[in-house]
Amino acid sequence: MYRINIALLSGVLLFIAPALYAAGVGSIMGGLSTVVPDGPFDASRNPALLPLLIKEHSIGYDAISPVHRSYDASGNLAANITGITIGDTVLSIEDFDIIAVKGALSYASKVGNVGTFGVAIKPQLTTQTPTGEFSITVTNPFSGKLSSQQKIEQIETNNEIYLAYGIRFAQNVTAGIQLSAQKKYECERNLSSTYQNGSFNAGGGKIDESWQYTGMASMGLLYHADWIQTGIILSSGRYGWHRHALSENESNQSDPSESFNVSDSTSFHGRYCEGPSALVGIYAKITPTFAFAVEGGYQIPLEYTNNAISRVENSIEEIDEDIEIKNVYVVGGGISYTISNSLTFAAGLHYVNFHRNSTQANSKEKMNRNFELQQYTITAGVDLLLIDTIHAILFASSDIQNIAMEFSTTSSNSSLTMNLDITNVLYSVGIGIVHHF
Repeated sequence: MYRINIALLSGVLLFIAPALYAAGVGSIMGGLSTVVPDGPFDASRNPALLPLLIKEHSIGYDAISPVHRSYDASGNLAANITGITIGDTVLSIEDFDIIAVKGALSYASKVGNVGTFGVAIKPQLTTQTPTGEFSITVTNPFSGKLSSQQKIEQIETNNEIYLAYGIRFAQNVTAGIQLSAQKKYECERNLSSTYQNGSFNAGGGKIDESWQYTGMASMGLLYHADWIQTGIILSSGRYGWHRHALSENESNQSDPSESFNVSDSTSFHGRYCEGPSALVGIYAKITPTFAFAVEGGYQIPLEYTNNAISRVENSIEEIDEDIEIKNVYVVGGGISYTISNSLTFAAGLHYVNFHRNSTQANSKEKMNRNFELQQYTITAGVDLLLIDTIHAILFASSDIQNIAMEFSTTSSNSSLTMNLDITNVLYSVGIGIVHHF
């Protein structure tokens, strides 16, 4: 009995978490990080902003969560299998549920007349449950249809901690340093079934997990006056350790000898996984109540290798996955308007471009993935002074994600190329509370 079982959606990112946090006016103005102080949240932004803290101490909490989403996907497939004449191919991906919650807890304190210390913790959880189906019409050596279905649950947790210190060099010049550490966990659970002319012939499951621990150092500079601010952040890039684990099984009714149950994992492997970057911004106050700001940044392209586990027929191999990160840049900007002494309105636009290529090969098969993201984030919100020392930040955002993917796999007797274009529009709300004391 003929069958196909191709992991079409394995490792595919169909949704990216919201870009921004509800940190303050600076973040609402197009995701700014280099200029416009946001109190304790500056521990994870430009550390040179910390000396502008308005009180001796400050603590802030924030959270953001999606409230509505629209989704559209289109794609095409080209398949070739030795000994089989293929007619039409069909790819379908159903709309799917997502959960994307992120937040931050930040604290900043002046250290005498020397400088200002800050610490921030930023947790994030993302889950998505895509379902996809691939089918091909066969005209030779039989007439019928081969199909494969996948049901996937993808879970990602990303926890970051920042330690920062800012100091004033002159009346209008400040500088700061920042150290950050990140723990990232990704898990994909995949249930697959294969059919011939609608009759079930094989089914299985897969658990694909990865752990990553990374660190990065950054420095910031800021020039500020009553009507203008200019800031820069220089980052070293990320170095970290990565580990991959795979557990996969299949029960084949048509040929029990092809059933399998295998699992293995790599040891932790260190590598440089994010290139150095620079981010520059400028803020200008046009009138006593109206201001605007712009910011742009670029990350140096990088190639690196992850150790990975790959199933080959009924066994396991440890292989290399070669990854290239390129065309990473961000642009943002926005406005702020002071309505009264206790109320400030802000709005902005933030753009991210990101391109990732990966290649891996085992003794039987070679796979290539090409992923490109363009994300536009529109934000608007207010900073409301509740009492003399407590601010509330309320905001809403719309993330427009354009994702283009190409996936190809080749072996001695088959090849497949999939192209997929996805548009996500995600509407989120956020709230932040800042207490200066």
